[in-house]
Amino acid sequence: MVFVDFVVHEDALLAAEAAHCAGDQDAFWVYHDKLFEEQEKTQYTAENLKAFAEELELDTDDFGVCLDENKYREFVIAQTQQSQQAGLQGTPTFLINQQAIPGLVDFEQMSQIIEDELAKAEAGGEVTPTP
Repeated sequence: MVFVDFVVHEDALLAAEAAHCAGDQDAFWVYHDKLFEEQEKTQYTAENLKAFAEELELDTDDFGVCLDENKYREFVIAQTQQSQQAGLQGTPTFLINQQAIPGLVDFEQMSQIIEDELAKAEAGGEVTPTP
């Protein structure tokens, strides 16, 4: 499973950058979870994103420099552009082989899709991994 950034507005761009800055301190997923926890109640400003880093006990100096210098901006933009070129239109979207599954999918549906793809592979069907 691969997580890919797909930003749709400036706040999301800054938040994605912040998550990668946290990743420099092996805290990408912890920070990512914090972003989703706060998304309905907090605006993603640089000040708030730095406060999250402090709450998570990250090295705030290193985090602040990373965020202020937009260290990951080009990376996040490139991932978004690649996703758009692949035809994705929003999040979440799951790609299983060449099949795009947009939106939230419950466990049973996702399990069935995966089982179907595995069955195709076992039967020697055409299954091309998504790049």
